[in-house]
Amino acid sequence: MTVALYDGKKHTEYHFDSNDEKAGKEIIKLLGNDTGESLVTMEASGVYHLRLAVLLYSKGIKISVVNPLVIKRYAQMKMVRAKTDRVDARIIAEYGYTQEPFMFMPKSDTLKRVTLYLKGIDDLLKTKNQITNRLEALSRQSCKCEDLNKSFKKLVEQINHEIKQLEEKIKSLVKQEYEETYNRLKEIEGVGERVSICIIGHFGNFENFESPKQVASYIGINPAPYESGTSVKRRGHISKKGSPYIRTMLFLASLSASIYNLQCKELYERLINNGKPKKVALIAVANKLIRQIFVIVKYGRQYDPQYKL
Repeated sequence: MTVALYDGKKHTEYHFDSNDEKAGKEIIKLLGNDTGESLVTMEASGVYHLRLAVLLYSKGIKISVVNPLVIKRYAQMKMVRAKTDRVDARIIAEYGYTQEPFMFMPKSDTLKRVTLYLKGIDDLLKTKNQITNRLEALSRQSCKCEDLNKSFKKLVEQINHEIKQLEEKIKSLVKQEYEETYNRLKEIEGVGERVSICIIGHFGNFENFESPKQVASYIGINPAPYESGTSVKRRGHISKKGSPYIRTMLFLASLSASIYNLQCKELYERLINNGKPKKVALIAVANKLIRQIFVIVKYGRQYDPQYKL
């Protein structure tokens, strides 16, 4: 792991053999008396950055965890072409110094467990999808093999059972610590029990997010248009970066919200009347739901169906 210290004028790089507790202690030594004034900026790297981020946070050091895509775009803006650990460390340090990214706050132990369960559900869904694809392939074979079909169908049933069990565990954990938030979320038309649990499990009270756009981007339900000059303009799509499980939950919620949620219904009908495809209109509804959810959770408000966002 390479670390760069940046004071606005010059960089100083240090290399560590790991990103564990030992490296964290070395970083604290490097900061010295500036611990309270310094900002440590790091890229989100799955679970690998978390231990270091939590350790530094526990020592009173300000931490910012940034999406790697944001760092990539920043490097492009700076016209940086090289890709090495040393260059990356410098770019990340400069980004933290100049852009004032929002601060990292670690999840509670309850939410850490919920996050693991949600990740488990994502993995089970991926496995289920692979088995379903295999069943589809078998159905097109000229030679039928019913015993193999039966085996795969049993696996799908078992996965569905395991997902249901995990959802029950998540519900129990969420209601222990976030019952008030859970109850307020369920008041939103279109946001049922499963979506409420999923939102709280991933985001808590949105401590690490400053806007609904950041949440939509994290989930991967934000529009990702493709345009280049005047000659290349492809059909837009959502980014699909983030958890497929929560994206699926929000899309299903948008089906209900487009009928029962007043603000979402108005948006959906306006887009359909303007000739937009149904799927595009539902994605817009899902983004509207995110805005409603964000305001209610982040600022502790009660749901008002007449309130326009």
